[in-house]
Parts: sequence; structure tokens; C-alpha cells
Amino acid sequence: MTDQASPTRTPARIKPAWGSLWRVVENQAHNALNDKVAQFILLAVAQVVAVSQYYPQIVAALLVLPQLFLAPMAGWLSDRLSKRRLIIWCSMAQVALLLLISAAFFTHSFWVATVLFFGLAFQAAIFGPAKSGIVKELVGERHLTTASGAMQMTIILAIAGGQLLGGKTFEYYYDDVFKDPWKAAAVPMLILAVVSLLPLVFAFQVKATPAHVEEKFHRGLFTEHFTHLNDLFRNRRLWLPALGVSFFWLAATMLML
Repeated sequence: MTDQASPTRTPARIKPAWGSLWRVVENQAHNALNDKVAQFILLAVAQVVAVSQYYPQIVAALLVLPQLFLAPMAGWLSDRLSKRRLIIWCSMAQVALLLLISAAFFTHSFWVATVLFFGLAFQAAIFGPAKSGIVKELVGERHLTTASGAMQMTIILAIAGGQLLGGKTFEYYYDDVFKDPWKAAAVPMLILAVVSLLPLVFAFQVKATPAHVEEKFHRGLFTEHFTHLNDLFRNRRLWLPALGVSFFWLAATMLML
């Protein structure tokens, strides 16, 4: 009797939703650009009003802390809920926070603006896993490398552009227009908030993605990333590239301090 080999089942291919992908690419680039512009305007105002010599380090810490402590929770949320829905919520939150930061500058409330900037960093920590995870759901495994490359390229350009734009914009409004650091900071933030309505519109146009309700919430989520780090360092083929990527991000961060 001859054995008949069972036919190999190939997974169904996802029809790439390129229109939705490019809207996510624009959204995440815009999100990163806004964060950097806000950061460098805050630093410029701090320099003019002589807040503290340690203020750049304070801002850097405000950026890092949500990423450090909320990463597992943000990842769980992006799996638990629809990633498209999270992107919409984060886009709404950024518009609201930019408007509030602008209002804080108009009222000369510098430390309120700083706390609201921490809100932007919190929003970015939640946004990160959602915008990265949705890529595969939109284009499938076959086009994942191309799509991820586009995401990485645009976010680096947005970060670099935001650093330049934030400082130059404040300098222009302060030196040539208002001669007032508060208005020179408030007006660009207001413009950012208005322009950020565009990626919010794009977020609503992204293809609907399903929620995944398999993993329940548990307290271990708050420390789960330490377990993942341990798993990472056990695999040389993973931790060496991770170390290289971390080095370049650290070098870029140090240059901004």
C-alpha cells in the first residue's frame, strides 16, 4: 500500500492595503515630528527664561520613562484592542495635547507645558506598538520587509526634521516676529495642532483591523519586558543586532543633550 502525502496547506495571502499603509506611514511620521518640534521648542523656551541648567536632562527623562515602563502594557493594548482604533485614539490625544501645550504657553505656564509634554511622551509609548504591529495586518508577511523599511525611514527623517524645525521655528518667531518667548512657542504649537488634524483624518481612513482578545490582563505585564530581555540575551543572533540598533539610538540621543 502506498502512502499518499497529504497536500501542504499554504497560508492564505493577504491582499496588501497599500493605501492604508501609506496613511499609517504619514501618521507615525507626523506623530514623531510633532513630538520633536514640541521638545525643541520647550528646550528653547527654557533657555530664554532660564528655567534650569538641567532642563534638557529632565525633558530627555520624560521622553524615556513612558517607553521604559509602559512598553509591555502598550504592547498588550495593541494586541487586545484593534490597532486601528488605538491609532485613532492616539491621534486624537495628540491634537488635544498640542492645543493644551499652546494654551499653557499663552498663559506663561511653563511647567504645565512640561507636564503636558510628558502626556505626549505617554501617547507616543502607547502609539508605538500599534503603528508597528498594524503593518503586518495591512500588507501581510510577503511585503512586511518593504513596509517596515518605509516606516523606519520616514520616522528617522521625521525625528531629524522635527529637531531642526522646532529650534528654527522658535528662533524665527522669537527674533523676527513677536520678540516674546511665550508667543514664539505658543503659535507654532497651535499651528502643529491644526495641521495634526490631517493625520487624524488619515487614521479614520485606515482599513479596519480586528481585536485580539486571547491574553487577559495580569500584573506581570508591568515587568514582562525584563523577561523578554532575558530571552533576547540568550540568542546571540538576536541580541547582537539589538545591541547595534541600541547603540545608534543612544548616540543620537546623546547628541541632543
